[in-house]
Amino acid sequence: MPARLSAAIVTYRPDPKLLRNTVASLANAALRARTTGELSEVALVLVDNGPPEFEGAVDPAKAVELALALR
Repeated sequence: MPARLSAAIVTYRPDPKLLRNTVASLANAALRARTTGELSEVALVLVDNGPPEFEGAVDPAKAVELALALR
């Protein structure tokens, strides 16, 4: 039976490029594992623990979109 993966990334004033690369790396690894039948399901939670003045500095949806485009 294939495994399921659940991951959480908690950020505090993240570097957008580093966050994008991290999500891309996870997406690529999950894709490979799904392709080989080792993984059936992936869930990713992005948590922004940054101060209010940085709210919205990094759009998690945009980070995921860009990461998937890098595959």
